[in-house]
Amino acid sequence: FSTVLDYTGHAVHDDSDGESLRRFIDESNVNPSHDHEYVVSEWDVRKPAKRGELTNNLMRGANFMVVKDNWKLVIPKLESNLSYDQLYDLARDPFEMNNLLGSNAKSASKEIVGKAEHLKVLLYEWMNRMDGSKGLYSNPVFNAGEGRGDITEVQLRRTW
Repeated sequence: FSTVLDYTGHAVHDDSDGESLRRFIDESNVNPSHDHEYVVSEWDVRKPAKRGELTNNLMRGANFMVVKDNWKLVIPKLESNLSYDQLYDLARDPFEMNNLLGSNAKSASKEIVGKAEHLKVLLYEWMNRMDGSKGLYSNPVFNAGEGRGDITEVQLRRTW
């Protein structure tokens, strides 16, 4: 409904919790040198409990994923989450059995660490562009007040 109101010039009357998809349809938030080359996904197993509250917390199963070419990076949404960051070479490891970052990436080569950092930068850049006027990725309210906002959490996440 928010998208329809936006296209008809009535977005100021939108009091729903929806978000207009116009910027995605019109591709006004597109970085043509990157966006058709990688995929970003966000998943969160928390569910709405009551207004403004969610089941569980960010320490349990909330993650971002970035895939570019044959590389896949998975990182938790919360900087202090002790879960392992994961990097896979999907061409050589399509079943994602060998996390190239290992338990702390101290044994990972500079090439592997560089690939992980590159994917993290793509995620960070994408979140900044998609943040919008409501602060979808910068305002902690969109994580039920947990953390410091996704952009800050990802930026502060370990640098291997």
